[in-house]
Amino acid sequence: MMRAIAAAVRAGRSIPQALEAARDESSEPLRGALASAVGRLNVGATLAEALSTFARAAATEDAALVVETLTIGRAAGGNLPLILDVAVESLAERDRIARDRLATSAQAKMSACVVGLMPLAFFAIVGSGARDQMHVLFGDPIGWVLLAGGLILEAGGAMWMRALLRPR
Repeated sequence: MMRAIAAAVRAGRSIPQALEAARDESSEPLRGALASAVGRLNVGATLAEALSTFARAAATEDAALVVETLTIGRAAGGNLPLILDVAVESLAERDRIARDRLATSAQAKMSACVVGLMPLAFFAIVGSGARDQMHVLFGDPIGWVLLAGGLILEAGGAMWMRALLRPR
């Protein structure tokens, strides 16, 4: 949408005309939000009111950024298409970083899951052949202490991984 507005302004159109062009080029649900803004402009609302209508209808952080960028760019009187192009690149970079974060955290979550399940796999594989050791682990008080310590360490590791993977 911002690219369409920048192209229209670069071609000599006003911002209201650029919003119409962006509406015509966009798809739902963005088209509906732009149609609301253009409709407000057509009945005599100010550009600020129309942009506010767009932000409310779109109800996203990106829409608020578009409105803020258009408002500041218009008030500053600078090269609005260039300002919009920089904002588009900024949004694209933010999305790329978010995708990279998800990919990296997915790998870390999988590693944490594998490491966390290793004790269960150990019990399943070794437990059938080492009945005496399993009896010590589950039947003696020292075994219960070792199991409790292992569970505490597993829970601590899980909480630590969760804290590390929490987005900031």
